Amino acid sequence: MVGLYDVDGKIPNLALMKISTACKSLGEGVEWYIKEQHSKYSTIYASKIFTFSSGNITDDMIIGGSGISLTERLPDVIDNQFPDYSLYPFLDYSVGQLTRGCPRGCPFCIVSKKDGNVSKHIAELHNFHRPSHDKIMLLDSNILANEHNIAHLHALISCKKKICFSQGVDARLITDEIALLLSKIKIWKQITIAWDMEKDEQDILCGISVLLKYVKPYKIQCFVLIGFNTTEEYDLYRIRKLREYKIDPYIMSFKRESDSKEKTRYMNKLERWINSRRLRNVTWEQYNK
Repeated sequence: MVGLYDVDGKIPNLALMKISTACKSLGEGVEWYIKEQHSKYSTIYASKIFTFSSGNITDDMIIGGSGISLTERLPDVIDNQFPDYSLYPFLDYSVGQLTRGCPRGCPFCIVSKKDGNVSKHIAELHNFHRPSHDKIMLLDSNILANEHNIAHLHALISCKKKICFSQGVDARLITDEIALLLSKIKIWKQITIAWDMEKDEQDILCGISVLLKYVKPYKIQCFVLIGFNTTEEYDLYRIRKLREYKIDPYIMSFKRESDSKEKTRYMNKLERWINSRRLRNVTWEQYNK
């Protein structure tokens, strides 16, 4: 019996789903790892995505994921497997990637180190989409940076499924053609963009202006990175600016162990204020009181 251990346990784990398919194709039984039955497993595959995740990892486990290593990858024979959706019987959407990698090399992001600084085409929708699912969650880091970006967007339109760009789309790469195609995709939740650093302001605002020509603002959400290299003043400026466009900001905090209590308190407070929709009509000054 093979045991699968998701150390993070927050979202469907694509790597473990592919490992499960590979193991079952060899006639092995597969189940979620149960600590109290550790000795019954011939092999235990563990996945740890976040460095801060804690778990009961033992030396006899085969463990991978960005929380362990940025260089180790699944062998191609496993990486190319169709995900085993039976691991998540109540899951009502498919999950996968059309592309992998990102050319941006942002200093706060591990993607370029982990997946390379080129957005490579690695799969088609049929490689991971279960036809019975009417929704698809894409894990692509920068699908618009791929040389086949227009073809990918056409494929997403043609599939007629609801699409979630879980990692967002790069606002700096949005053209009229791309914005028009995005407007034709059946979006699940919202189109997410990001405004992380001050140096990108003009490119971000230009991309937003183009996108708004084709997509209603309530269908757009913007990640706002705080705690990395921006000031409180610039954090609040970005929030105000996005709200002028009627776009929902969403705070993403970059937290370090070395952060002062005051800085951590500020980031937590800004997160609660912005990410709680019931506080939408409360100003920062009012919330601070």
